[in-house]
Amino acid sequence: RREDRVEQVCFWTRVGTRFPASASEQRLMTIRENLAGVLPPGMLLRLSVIGADTSASFGVLERFHAALLASLDAGARM
Repeated sequence: RREDRVEQVCFWTRVGTRFPASASEQRLMTIRENLAGVLPPGMLLRLSVIGADTSASFGVLERFHAALLASLDAGARM
């Protein structure tokens, strides 16, 4: 929220082949991989839309996310 707008934001992360559900789980996964001598690939995805109506805005985010995933072939999704 800023004085001139409301933005709905959704983040997800990937560490190696896992999708941690919290920041602490993300750190733990990274530490475990590093102790095993592996530097895991990672990804942070941020989706956002400007709009004060939370329900409508998250609907837009969900549809965009679904369309994004549907546009990728299996190799790209991996």
